[in-house]
Amino acid sequence: MPTNAKPLKIGIPSNSPFDMFLKVDEDQIEPEKKYTGFCFDIFREVLRILEQNYSLPYEFHQFMGTYDELVDCVYNKTYDAVVGDVTILANRSKKVEFTQPYSESGLVMIVQATPEEPHKAWMFLKPFTREVWEVSGALLVYTMFIVWVVEYWSNNPAFRGPWKSQLGTALWFIFSSLFFAHSRMANCYQFCGGDSFVRKYLEDVIKFKGANIKNISNEYQYASEFQSGNISAAFFETPYAKVFMNQFCKNYTATQPLNRFGGLGFAFQKGSPLAADVSEAFLTITENGILKELEDKWFPRSAKCSTTETDELSLGKLKALYLLSFATSTICFLLFFLPC
Repeated sequence: MPTNAKPLKIGIPSNSPFDMFLKVDEDQIEPEKKYTGFCFDIFREVLRILEQNYSLPYEFHQFMGTYDELVDCVYNKTYDAVVGDVTILANRSKKVEFTQPYSESGLVMIVQATPEEPHKAWMFLKPFTREVWEVSGALLVYTMFIVWVVEYWSNNPAFRGPWKSQLGTALWFIFSSLFFAHSRMANCYQFCGGDSFVRKYLEDVIKFKGANIKNISNEYQYASEFQSGNISAAFFETPYAKVFMNQFCKNYTATQPLNRFGGLGFAFQKGSPLAADVSEAFLTITENGILKELEDKWFPRSAKCSTTETDELSLGKLKALYLLSFATSTICFLLFFLPC
Protein backbone atom coordinates (compact mmCIF):
# COMPACT_ATOMS: atom_id res chain seq x y z
CA MET A 1 0.00 0.00 0.00
CA PRO A 2 1.17 3.59 -0.61
CA THR A 3 2.89 5.46 2.21
CA ASN A 4 3.88 9.08 2.81
CA ALA A 5 7.44 8.15 1.88
CA LYS A 6 6.26 6.34 -1.24
CA PRO A 7 2.93 7.83 -2.39
CA LEU A 8 0.77 6.41 -5.15
CA LYS A 9 2.10 7.70 -8.48
CA ILE A 10 -0.95 8.55 -10.60
CA GLY A 11 -0.61 9.35 -14.28
CA ILE A 12 -3.16 11.78 -15.70
CA PRO A 13 -3.71 12.37 -19.42
CA SER A 14 -2.92 15.90 -20.54
CA ASN A 15 -4.75 15.59 -23.86
CA SER A 16 -8.34 14.86 -22.86
CA PRO A 17 -10.57 15.97 -25.76
CA PHE A 18 -12.86 17.95 -23.42
CA ASP A 19 -11.73 20.19 -20.56
CA MET A 20 -14.86 19.32 -18.58
CA PHE A 21 -13.41 15.86 -17.99
CA LEU A 22 -9.83 16.81 -17.14
CA LYS A 23 -8.05 20.15 -16.96
CA VAL A 24 -4.74 21.12 -15.38
CA ASP A 25 -4.12 24.81 -14.69
CA GLU A 26 -0.38 25.26 -14.19
CA ASP A 27 -0.89 28.78 -12.82
CA GLN A 28 -2.71 27.43 -9.77
CA ILE A 29 -0.98 26.01 -6.70
CA GLU A 30 -3.87 24.59 -4.69
CA PRO A 31 -4.73 21.07 -5.91
CA GLU A 32 -8.48 21.80 -5.84
CA LYS A 33 -7.97 24.62 -8.34
CA LYS A 34 -5.06 23.18 -10.31
CA TYR A 35 -6.77 19.86 -11.10
CA THR A 36 -10.37 20.36 -12.14
CA GLY A 37 -12.94 18.39 -14.08
CA PHE A 38 -15.41 15.54 -13.80
CA CYS A 39 -12.74 12.84 -13.40
CA PHE A 40 -10.87 14.67 -10.65
CA ASP A 41 -14.08 15.26 -8.71
CA ILE A 42 -14.91 11.56 -8.96
CA PHE A 43 -11.43 10.71 -7.67
CA ARG A 44 -11.85 13.07 -4.69
CA GLU A 45 -15.20 11.51 -3.79
CA VAL A 46 -13.66 8.03 -4.03
CA LEU A 47 -10.76 9.17 -1.90
CA ARG A 48 -13.13 10.33 0.88
CA ILE A 49 -14.66 6.86 0.97
CA LEU A 50 -11.34 4.99 0.94
CA GLU A 51 -9.84 7.17 3.66
CA GLN A 52 -12.51 5.97 6.04
CA ASN A 53 -10.54 2.70 6.12
CA TYR A 54 -6.93 3.65 5.30
CA SER A 55 -4.74 6.54 4.26
CA LEU A 56 -3.95 6.90 0.57
CA PRO A 57 -1.10 9.35 -0.14
CA TYR A 58 -0.77 10.14 -3.83
CA GLU A 59 0.82 12.47 -6.35
CA PHE A 60 -0.28 13.39 -9.88
CA HIS A 61 2.01 13.16 -12.89
CA GLN A 62 0.96 14.69 -16.20
CA PHE A 63 1.50 12.51 -19.24
CA MET A 64 1.80 14.00 -22.73
CA GLY A 65 1.43 10.85 -24.85
CA THR A 66 -1.55 8.85 -26.07
CA TYR A 67 -3.94 6.93 -23.83
CA ASP A 68 -2.45 3.61 -24.97
CA GLU A 69 1.02 4.84 -24.03
CA LEU A 70 -0.30 5.97 -20.65
CA VAL A 71 -1.75 2.51 -20.02
CA ASP A 72 1.64 1.06 -20.96
CA CYS A 73 3.24 3.25 -18.29
CA VAL A 74 1.11 1.48 -15.69
CA TYR A 75 1.99 -1.89 -17.21
CA ASN A 76 5.74 -1.18 -17.01
CA LYS A 77 5.27 0.26 -13.48
CA THR A 78 6.27 3.83 -14.31
CA TYR A 79 2.97 4.79 -12.70
CA ASP A 80 0.89 2.95 -10.13
CA ALA A 81 -2.43 4.05 -11.58
CA VAL A 82 -4.22 6.24 -14.10
CA VAL A 83 -7.01 8.61 -13.15
CA GLY A 84 -8.92 10.00 -16.10
CA ASP A 85 -11.27 9.31 -18.97
CA VAL A 86 -9.64 6.03 -20.02
CA THR A 87 -11.74 3.73 -22.20
CA ILE A 88 -11.85 0.14 -20.98
CA LEU A 89 -10.81 -2.07 -23.90
CA ALA A 90 -9.99 -5.76 -24.15
CA ASN A 91 -6.38 -5.24 -25.26
CA ARG A 92 -5.78 -2.73 -22.46
CA SER A 93 -7.32 -5.06 -19.87
CA LYS A 94 -4.58 -7.58 -20.62
CA LYS A 95 -1.99 -5.10 -19.29
CA VAL A 96 -3.72 -3.33 -16.38
CA GLU A 97 -6.47 -3.82 -13.82
CA PHE A 98 -9.44 -1.61 -14.62
CA THR A 99 -12.04 -0.49 -12.13
CA GLN A 100 -15.73 -0.79 -12.79
CA PRO A 101 -16.74 1.89 -15.29
CA TYR A 102 -18.06 5.17 -13.93
CA SER A 103 -19.52 6.10 -17.34
CA GLU A 104 -20.80 4.20 -20.35
CA SER A 105 -18.96 4.37 -23.64
CA GLY A 106 -19.78 3.72 -27.28
CA LEU A 107 -19.15 5.16 -30.72
CA VAL A 108 -21.54 7.95 -31.74
CA MET A 109 -21.64 9.78 -35.07
CA ILE A 110 -22.57 13.47 -35.14
CA VAL A 111 -23.48 15.39 -38.29
CA GLN A 112 -24.78 18.86 -39.01
CA ALA A 113 -28.54 19.19 -38.84
CA THR A 114 -30.21 20.03 -42.15
CA PRO A 115 -31.78 23.52 -41.98
CA GLU A 116 -35.38 24.02 -43.01
CA GLU A 117 -35.64 25.23 -46.60
CA PRO A 118 -38.47 27.10 -48.35
CA HIS A 119 -39.00 24.30 -50.86
CA LYS A 120 -38.79 21.50 -48.30
CA ALA A 121 -41.49 19.52 -50.10
CA TRP A 122 -38.82 18.69 -52.69
CA MET A 123 -36.12 17.65 -50.23
CA PHE A 124 -36.21 14.06 -51.49
CA LEU A 125 -34.44 15.37 -54.62
CA LYS A 126 -31.61 16.82 -52.54
CA PRO A 127 -29.10 13.94 -52.55
CA PHE A 128 -28.60 14.12 -56.33
CA THR A 129 -27.68 16.87 -58.77
CA ARG A 130 -29.81 17.74 -61.78
CA GLU A 131 -27.39 15.95 -64.09
CA VAL A 132 -27.62 12.73 -62.05
CA TRP A 133 -31.40 12.82 -62.21
CA GLU A 134 -31.33 13.42 -65.99
CA VAL A 135 -28.91 10.57 -66.64
CA SER A 136 -30.82 8.26 -64.30
CA GLY A 137 -34.08 9.09 -66.07
CA ALA A 138 -32.57 8.50 -69.51
CA LEU A 139 -31.09 5.18 -68.40
CA LEU A 140 -34.41 4.08 -66.95
CA VAL A 141 -36.20 4.97 -70.21
CA TYR A 142 -33.63 2.94 -72.12
CA THR A 143 -34.01 0.04 -69.69
CA MET A 144 -37.79 0.31 -69.99
CA PHE A 145 -37.49 0.06 -73.77
CA ILE A 146 -35.33 -3.06 -73.54
CA VAL A 147 -37.75 -4.67 -71.06
CA TRP A 148 -40.71 -3.76 -73.26
CA VAL A 149 -39.10 -5.33 -76.34
CA VAL A 150 -38.23 -8.51 -74.46
CA GLU A 151 -41.64 -8.82 -72.79
CA TYR A 152 -43.56 -7.86 -75.91
CA TRP A 153 -41.93 -10.54 -78.02
CA SER A 154 -42.34 -13.00 -75.15
CA ASN A 155 -46.12 -12.47 -75.38
CA ASN A 156 -46.39 -11.04 -71.88
CA PRO A 157 -50.02 -9.87 -71.70
CA ALA A 158 -49.03 -6.84 -69.60
CA PHE A 159 -47.08 -5.52 -72.58
CA ARG A 160 -49.75 -6.27 -75.17
CA GLY A 161 -52.94 -4.57 -76.19
CA PRO A 162 -53.68 -0.96 -77.13
CA TRP A 163 -50.79 1.49 -77.15
CA LYS A 164 -52.28 3.41 -74.21
CA SER A 165 -52.18 0.28 -72.05
CA GLN A 166 -48.60 -0.41 -73.03
CA LEU A 167 -47.64 3.22 -72.34
CA GLY A 168 -49.28 3.05 -68.90
CA THR A 169 -47.32 -0.10 -68.02
CA ALA A 170 -44.09 1.50 -69.22
CA LEU A 171 -44.69 4.68 -67.24
CA TRP A 172 -45.39 2.73 -64.08
CA PHE A 173 -42.21 0.72 -64.60
CA ILE A 174 -40.14 3.92 -64.94
CA PHE A 175 -41.62 5.62 -61.91
CA SER A 176 -41.49 2.62 -59.57
CA SER A 177 -37.91 1.81 -60.58
CA LEU A 178 -36.82 5.41 -60.02
CA PHE A 179 -38.55 5.62 -56.62
CA PHE A 180 -37.12 2.41 -55.20
CA ALA A 181 -33.65 3.03 -56.63
CA HIS A 182 -33.60 6.42 -54.94
CA SER A 183 -34.52 4.91 -51.59
CA ARG A 184 -31.51 2.58 -51.72
CA MET A 185 -28.80 5.15 -52.42
CA ALA A 186 -26.77 7.01 -49.82
CA ASN A 187 -24.22 9.79 -49.66
CA CYS A 188 -20.57 9.34 -48.87
CA TYR A 189 -19.12 11.31 -45.98
CA GLN A 190 -15.71 12.35 -44.87
CA PHE A 191 -15.27 11.08 -41.34
CA CYS A 192 -13.41 12.43 -38.38
CA GLY A 193 -12.04 10.65 -35.33
CA GLY A 194 -11.03 12.31 -32.09
CA ASP A 195 -8.06 10.29 -30.77
CA SER A 196 -5.78 7.44 -31.80
CA PHE A 197 -8.08 4.76 -30.38
CA VAL A 198 -11.15 6.02 -32.28
CA ARG A 199 -9.14 6.44 -35.48
CA LYS A 200 -7.74 2.91 -35.24
CA TYR A 201 -11.22 1.55 -34.54
CA LEU A 202 -12.66 3.31 -37.60
CA GLU A 203 -9.91 1.90 -39.79
CA ASP A 204 -9.67 -1.64 -38.43
CA VAL A 205 -13.27 -2.45 -37.51
CA ILE A 206 -15.54 -0.19 -39.58
CA LYS A 207 -13.05 -0.22 -42.50
CA PHE A 208 -12.87 3.50 -43.21
CA LYS A 209 -9.99 4.69 -45.34
CA GLY A 210 -7.30 6.48 -43.37
CA ALA A 211 -7.21 9.30 -45.92
CA ASN A 212 -10.84 10.11 -45.07
CA ILE A 213 -10.18 10.46 -41.35
CA LYS A 214 -8.95 13.67 -39.77
CA ASN A 215 -7.80 13.80 -36.16
CA ILE A 216 -9.14 16.66 -34.04
CA SER A 217 -7.86 16.87 -30.48
CA ASN A 218 -9.44 20.14 -29.33
CA GLU A 219 -13.13 20.40 -28.48
CA TYR A 220 -13.28 23.96 -29.79
CA GLN A 221 -12.21 22.98 -33.31
CA TYR A 222 -15.15 20.77 -34.21
CA ALA A 223 -17.70 23.51 -34.93
CA SER A 224 -15.30 25.45 -37.18
CA GLU A 225 -14.25 22.28 -39.01
CA PHE A 226 -17.91 21.49 -39.70
CA GLN A 227 -18.70 25.02 -40.84
CA SER A 228 -15.69 25.18 -43.15
CA GLY A 229 -16.66 21.87 -44.75
CA ASN A 230 -13.41 20.16 -43.75
CA ILE A 231 -15.39 17.35 -42.11
CA SER A 232 -18.87 15.98 -42.77
CA ALA A 233 -19.19 13.84 -39.64
CA ALA A 234 -17.51 13.49 -36.27
CA PHE A 235 -17.14 10.33 -34.23
CA PHE A 236 -17.17 10.64 -30.44
CA GLU A 237 -17.30 8.27 -27.54
CA THR A 238 -20.69 8.51 -25.83
CA PRO A 239 -19.69 10.79 -22.91
CA TYR A 240 -18.03 13.30 -25.25
CA ALA A 241 -20.96 13.18 -27.65
CA LYS A 242 -23.32 14.12 -24.81
CA VAL A 243 -21.13 17.09 -23.90
CA PHE A 244 -20.94 18.26 -27.51
CA MET A 245 -24.69 17.92 -28.08
CA ASN A 246 -25.44 19.77 -24.82
CA GLN A 247 -23.60 22.74 -26.31
CA PHE A 248 -24.63 22.51 -29.96
CA CYS A 249 -27.95 20.68 -29.98
CA LYS A 250 -29.64 23.12 -32.38
CA ASN A 251 -27.08 22.73 -35.16
CA TYR A 252 -26.15 19.05 -34.99
CA THR A 253 -27.77 15.66 -34.66
CA ALA A 254 -26.34 12.46 -33.15
CA THR A 255 -26.95 8.80 -33.86
CA GLN A 256 -27.48 6.09 -31.32
CA PRO A 257 -24.20 4.35 -30.36
CA LEU A 258 -22.94 2.37 -33.37
CA ASN A 259 -20.79 0.11 -31.19
CA ARG A 260 -20.32 -0.22 -27.44
CA PHE A 261 -17.12 -0.39 -25.40
CA GLY A 262 -16.35 -1.19 -21.77
CA GLY A 263 -16.94 2.33 -20.47
CA LEU A 264 -14.63 4.87 -18.82
CA GLY A 265 -12.68 3.86 -15.74
CA PHE A 266 -9.45 4.20 -13.75
CA ALA A 267 -6.53 1.81 -14.26
CA PHE A 268 -4.18 0.14 -11.75
CA GLN A 269 -1.35 -2.33 -11.95
CA LYS A 270 -2.32 -5.97 -12.25
CA GLY A 271 -3.08 -7.48 -8.87
CA SER A 272 -3.54 -4.14 -7.11
CA PRO A 273 -6.20 -4.36 -4.36
CA LEU A 274 -7.01 -0.70 -4.95
CA ALA A 275 -8.88 -1.52 -8.19
CA ALA A 276 -11.54 -3.48 -6.29
CA ASP A 277 -11.79 -0.83 -3.55
CA VAL A 278 -12.21 1.98 -6.09
CA SER A 279 -14.82 -0.05 -7.97
CA GLU A 280 -16.77 -0.47 -4.74
CA ALA A 281 -16.49 3.28 -4.13
CA PHE A 282 -17.85 3.93 -7.65
CA LEU A 283 -20.90 1.88 -6.78
CA THR A 284 -21.33 3.81 -3.55
CA ILE A 285 -21.29 7.27 -5.16
CA THR A 286 -23.60 5.97 -7.88
CA GLU A 287 -26.16 4.63 -5.43
CA ASN A 288 -26.16 7.69 -3.17
CA GLY A 289 -26.59 10.11 -6.08
CA ILE A 290 -23.20 11.83 -5.88
CA LEU A 291 -22.18 10.70 -9.37
CA LYS A 292 -25.39 12.16 -10.82
CA GLU A 293 -24.72 15.44 -9.01
CA LEU A 294 -21.25 15.59 -10.53
CA GLU A 295 -22.64 14.91 -13.99
CA ASP A 296 -25.15 17.74 -13.58
CA LYS A 297 -22.37 20.03 -12.32
CA TRP A 298 -19.97 19.46 -15.19
CA PHE A 299 -22.34 18.66 -18.05
CA PRO A 300 -25.34 20.98 -17.60
CA ARG A 301 -27.84 21.01 -20.42
CA SER A 302 -27.77 24.28 -22.33
CA ALA A 303 -30.84 26.48 -22.02
CA LYS A 304 -31.30 26.45 -25.78
CA CYS A 305 -31.46 22.65 -25.62
CA SER A 306 -34.19 22.56 -22.98
CA THR A 307 -36.92 22.00 -25.55
CA THR A 308 -37.03 18.70 -27.36
CA GLU A 309 -37.34 18.73 -31.13
CA THR A 310 -37.67 15.66 -33.29
CA ASP A 311 -35.76 15.31 -36.53
CA GLU A 312 -38.35 13.08 -38.19
CA LEU A 313 -39.53 13.62 -41.74
CA SER A 314 -42.93 15.29 -41.76
CA LEU A 315 -45.63 14.80 -44.35
CA GLY A 316 -44.95 18.28 -45.70
CA LYS A 317 -41.38 17.39 -46.60
CA LEU A 318 -42.51 14.44 -48.71
CA LYS A 319 -45.71 16.01 -50.04
CA ALA A 320 -44.38 16.36 -53.58
CA LEU A 321 -43.28 12.72 -53.69
CA TYR A 322 -46.73 11.53 -52.61
CA LEU A 323 -48.45 13.79 -55.15
CA LEU A 324 -46.22 12.52 -57.95
CA SER A 325 -46.93 8.93 -56.96
CA PHE A 326 -50.67 9.58 -56.88
CA ALA A 327 -50.65 11.42 -60.21
CA THR A 328 -48.60 8.73 -61.96
CA SER A 329 -50.82 5.95 -60.68
CA THR A 330 -53.91 7.86 -61.80
CA ILE A 331 -52.53 8.46 -65.29
CA CYS A 332 -51.66 4.78 -65.66
CA PHE A 333 -55.15 3.83 -64.50
CA LEU A 334 -56.80 6.19 -67.00
CA LEU A 335 -54.60 5.03 -69.90
CA PHE A 336 -55.63 1.42 -69.29
CA PHE A 337 -59.35 2.14 -69.29
CA LEU A 338 -59.77 4.99 -71.78
CA PRO A 339 -61.10 3.81 -75.16
CA CYS A 340 -58.62 3.59 -78.05
